[in-house]
Amino acid sequence: MIAIKIVFLTSSYYPYFSAIGKCVYNLVNEMKKNHEVIVISNMSILNLPQEEIFDNHKIIRVRTTAMKKRDIIQEQDEVFLKSKINEIKMISLRSFEYSKVIMSKTTTQKYLVKEYLKKLSNVENIDIIIPTCYPFESILASQKYKRKYNKNVKIIPFLFDKFSDSPTLHRNNINKKWKYKEHLVLEEKMIKDAEKVFYVDSWIDHTEKHFKKYRKKFIHVEHPLIVEYNHGKLNKKIKNEDNFIDIVYTGVLDKKVRSPFRTLKIISKLVEKNNKLRFHFYVLGNCGNELDEYHMEYPNNIFNHGQVKSDVALFKIMESNILLSIGNTDVSLIPSKIFEYMSCGKPIIHFYTSEDDRVISLLNNYNLGFCVKQDKEIDEHMINQITEFFDVNKFRNMPFDEVEKNFFEATPKFISKKIINSFSD
Repeated sequence: MIAIKIVFLTSSYYPYFSAIGKCVYNLVNEMKKNHEVIVISNMSILNLPQEEIFDNHKIIRVRTTAMKKRDIIQEQDEVFLKSKINEIKMISLRSFEYSKVIMSKTTTQKYLVKEYLKKLSNVENIDIIIPTCYPFESILASQKYKRKYNKNVKIIPFLFDKFSDSPTLHRNNINKKWKYKEHLVLEEKMIKDAEKVFYVDSWIDHTEKHFKKYRKKFIHVEHPLIVEYNHGKLNKKIKNEDNFIDIVYTGVLDKKVRSPFRTLKIISKLVEKNNKLRFHFYVLGNCGNELDEYHMEYPNNIFNHGQVKSDVALFKIMESNILLSIGNTDVSLIPSKIFEYMSCGKPIIHFYTSEDDRVISLLNNYNLGFCVKQDKEIDEHMINQITEFFDVNKFRNMPFDEVEKNFFEATPKFISKKIINSFSD
């Protein structure tokens, strides 16, 4: 196999991986065995170098001026007066950015495109660029790079989060509808400029509705998140010194996309039923205040640990008895976290609101999950069923070989091979 140079453009990466960043990392780990791989990541550079070598591949970080200002405010100490001033500054910055988005022709940040393009232009002899969505700006930068610097480069977008159909990106529905046709134009240009387009479930309906004539360019795949976590201290046995059952949630909570409020009401009933249950949240998003309120009411059973580094979150997953999953309001968006959960072989409880939630069928194949519909008041019988699931399965663990066999299409090895083959076809 001839070695080639591959550049990924993505959002947050090491050491604070986003869900997409984790997918990219898994693909990189496969591709770097035979090829040179570089990752250009949009994330805070406070306390991090703009470039570094990590795990035998190069990381280049980008950040716009506006993003840097936000990062500095968020990093500053929480002294009362300073925090109030910073709060005003943050509101001002967000209001300014909100107005820019509303007034612009598309929901894209031209300065972020420029930052990506600047870093791309400094990399020599690129064979493949794999921009991810989100952010769509990485795709626009790839197209500009191809036109301006390297006409022979192959662009293979990997579409995770929605763009024109995004439930959160466009700030409000009026803005989303107003710019929808223009965003479709950008998506069509992306397809035309691409060698192939890889996409996950969230794009299925959209591509069928608007871009059916380009069907030959599209390749549907799962999230590349089925990997074995069997190294070092992650292999430790679960301790049960005081009979507590630790249930862990890691990832994003969002009031609009993945709200925890119904789930928290059920959790409060569970801990009132059994005070040996402990729910740990390692999260980012906009639900921190609500989590803190539940912690104050149940200080020994519900904990908000906030955002932690990805390796810490993984360690907590491996230490846990049970893993907690919360379904999205938009069921076309499959929480990528579910694949990471299954990789760890832990029992999983999933709270959902729609029967169309695909996580239900995934967990049926996983054989170590329990799904709870939370569209109505949970009765005592269901509380007892959940409690029994926790108690029966608290020490169970599924061998990775079995997980890999059932979900081989979500392994980075399988998907990486598809990407490389699409380039050489």
